[in-house]
Amino acid sequence: MSNNNRGSSKRSQNNNQKKSFNCATHGPNSTHNTKDCKTANNTTAQKKTCALCGKIGHLKKDCRLDPNSQKAAQQTPAVPTYSTNNNPRAKKTSTSPQSPSKTGKPWSPTPTWVAMDLDESNPTSEVAAIPYCAWCNTIGHKSGECQNGAAMAACHVSCLHCCKCNMKGHLSSECRNPLFRECHKCHSQGHTEPLWPTLLRGPKAQDMRDQWNEYQRKAQAEGIVIDEDFRINTEREICETAAYEIGLGMTSVEPEPLRSISRRGSRPRAALAAQSVAKAKVTKCPLQNVPTFNSTFTFDRKTIKQMRALGLDINVIKAIEEAQHQKVEANQSQHQKALRKKIDASKTYPKSCVSTAIRTQELWVLENNLLTRGRMDAVKMELSQGSHIWRDPGAIAALIQRQQPCCDSCQRPGGIYDKHFNRISPIISEEDILKLEDWTNEGLFVALRCPCCVREGYTWTDIPQAELVRLEEEQEAKANGQK
Repeated sequence: MSNNNRGSSKRSQNNNQKKSFNCATHGPNSTHNTKDCKTANNTTAQKKTCALCGKIGHLKKDCRLDPNSQKAAQQTPAVPTYSTNNNPRAKKTSTSPQSPSKTGKPWSPTPTWVAMDLDESNPTSEVAAIPYCAWCNTIGHKSGECQNGAAMAACHVSCLHCCKCNMKGHLSSECRNPLFRECHKCHSQGHTEPLWPTLLRGPKAQDMRDQWNEYQRKAQAEGIVIDEDFRINTEREICETAAYEIGLGMTSVEPEPLRSISRRGSRPRAALAAQSVAKAKVTKCPLQNVPTFNSTFTFDRKTIKQMRALGLDINVIKAIEEAQHQKVEANQSQHQKALRKKIDASKTYPKSCVSTAIRTQELWVLENNLLTRGRMDAVKMELSQGSHIWRDPGAIAALIQRQQPCCDSCQRPGGIYDKHFNRISPIISEEDILKLEDWTNEGLFVALRCPCCVREGYTWTDIPQAELVRLEEEQEAKANGQK
C-alpha cells in the first residue's frame, strides 16, 4: 500500500509540473493563475501581466519580445510623440507640439524612414515598361517597330498637334504619352492656355523657340540660374517675331504678369489678337449638323486647318486626313516609302551631346566590336582636342536635303559619321543612306571641332552649290582612277 501511495503521489506531482500557471502576485512558477489567486486585497493581482515575459503592465500581444510585433515595428515604425518618457510627470516638463520650447526652437518630431517597394507603391515603373508608339498613338509596340505607314505619314503632315508630347496626328485630350504640361502662350509649365495660335507660328519664331527651350534644358542640367530679366526679354522677342510672321503688328504683343497668389508674377504673357480665318464655302447638310465640303479643296491641308478653326468635328477631319494620306501613299514609290520610314525611325530619341558618354562606355564599345582599339583612340584624341559629338535625329533628313551642321558661334562646319565613326560624304546617294546602321536606332553622329558649340549649339545649313560640284568632281575622278 505504501508503494501504491508513493506512485500516486509522484503521478500527481508530474501532472502539476506539466501545467503552467502564472500569477501576478506569486510569479510565473505558481500553482494558480491571477484570477484564481486568493489574495483579493493585493492590487498587483488586478494589473495586466504578460504571459511571455512575466512582467506586469502589458499583455502578450504588446510584448517587445514577441517576434511578430518586432517584425511589424521594423516595417512600419511609428512616429514618436513629443514625450518618450513613460513617467506621468514628464508631460509637465516636456514641450508639446502646440507650444514652443523654452529655448525658442520649434518642435519637430523625430524623422522616421519607411522602406517602400517602388514596384508596388509607385506605378510609374510599370507604365514606363509598356511600349508606346507615337505615330499611331497606340500601346503594344515602339515607334521604330510601327508598320502603319498611313499613321506615320499622318503624323508628318497632319494639322492636328498634341501639346503634351509635341507630336502630330492627335490632340492633347487624346494623348497617351504626355511628357509635360506646357502653356501654349508663354511656354511655361504649370498651366495651359488654349488661345495661343501654336500652328500658326512661323519658321523663324519656331526656331527661336526651339533654341530657347534647348538653352533652358542645358541650364537646368548644369544647375545654372537664368536671370529673370533675360527670360522676360527673350520671351517678348519670340512673341514679337511670331506676331510679325503671322501678319500682326508689334502693338498686338501686350506682356502682362502672371496672376499668382504667393508672389507677383514676372513672366510675360503675349496676348495676340485673333487672326482672321478665310471663310470657305461651307454648306449645311440637311440630315446632319456637320459641314460638308466640295471637291475643289477636298484634300487641301490649308482648308482642313480652316475647317478646324471654324469648329469642324475632329473625327471628320481625321477621316479627311486619312483619305488624303492614303492617296498620297498610293502615289509614292517603294523607295520613297523606305526613305520616309528611315527618317521617321530616327526621331525616336532626343538631340543630345554624347562626348562624355563615349568616354565612359569605352569598355562596352570595345567588347561589342563596334570600334577597333585604333579607331577608339582616334575618337578620344579628337575629343581631347576640343571636338564634341552629338546624337541628332535630324542627320538622316540632312543627308537627303544636302545639309551640314554649322556652329552658331564660329560658323565652323562639322561632319556626319556612321556607327563606326566613318565620315559620310555629303553627296551620298539615297540607296547608300538606306544601308546606314546605328548602335540602337537609325540616327547618326554629328561631330564639330569647336569648343563653343556646347554653349551656343549648331544648326543645319545648306551646303553651297560650288562645294557640291567640287565634291562630285572629286568623286568622279576617284572612280575613274580606280578603273
